[in-house]
This record gives sequence, C-alpha cells and structure tokens, in this order.
Amino acid sequence: MSEEKNEQQRLILAYKAVFGTSDQRTVYQDMVWRDLNRRNGVDLPAFRKDENGAYDPVRAALTDGMRQSFLNIRKMVSADVEKLEKPNAKRK
Repeated sequence: MSEEKNEQQRLILAYKAVFGTSDQRTVYQDMVWRDLNRRNGVDLPAFRKDENGAYDPVRAALTDGMRQSFLNIRKMVSADVEKLEKPNAKRK
C-alpha cells in the first residue's frame, strides 16, 4: 500500500471518528452535523433574494463557498476506505 493511499485512509477514518457516519452518530455528533448543515445553508438555494427583493451574486458566492466545506465533510464520512482509487502517478 502506498504512503499516499495510507494517509488518505487515515484521514477518512479521522473524519469518521470526529463526525460519525450517517448510520452511526453519537448524540453530540448529530447535534454538530445538524448545526453545520443549518449554518452552511446546505439545504437552501445559493441565490436568494435580499430584503429589497434583489439577488446578490457576492452573497451567493459566499454561500456556495461555505457549503463546499460541509459537502467535503459529507464526502469524507461517506467514503469507503477500502475502495480508494490508486493515485495517478506516472513513472518515467
């Protein structure tokens, strides 16, 4: 097993230890998970009207950026450690 793959597996396992998985979370992990989901606007559209009824593209970009960190966490905790792809390293 390559060092890079081993490091990626350890990172995935660390994410799972901190955030749990969809079918196995402690009460506290579930509280944090729901809070992150709410704070990062994962279930809300990126483009929303402001108090004047206008769309703000800067706000949309910020919302999308915040959402990306949460989506990365979700990707890591749902990853299958045993099925990691081999790195694309070309030998000369």
